[in-house]
Amino acid sequence: MSDYGDHSRLKSEALQPEFLFGDVEQLPPNGALWRGTWEWVIYEVDTLPLAVSLSQRGAHHIETMAVAAMSQAVRALPQT
Repeated sequence: MSDYGDHSRLKSEALQPEFLFGDVEQLPPNGALWRGTWEWVIYEVDTLPLAVSLSQRGAHHIETMAVAAMSQAVRALPQT
């Protein structure tokens, strides 16, 4: 999507895509992501706390260029 505005939301609802891709910088800082027929794919996520927050907001998939740092953060989580 080109932005997180009303026009993009209407287009997404009309097209009913399987996936909706968005740059993390396009999203508002908080609040649930639009719900629809799609699964959210958010890219340019660079920290584990941000990834977790986006997941709680409705993101299904996360892309990162910070693979090493994200992997290290996941390995540092307490084992349950």
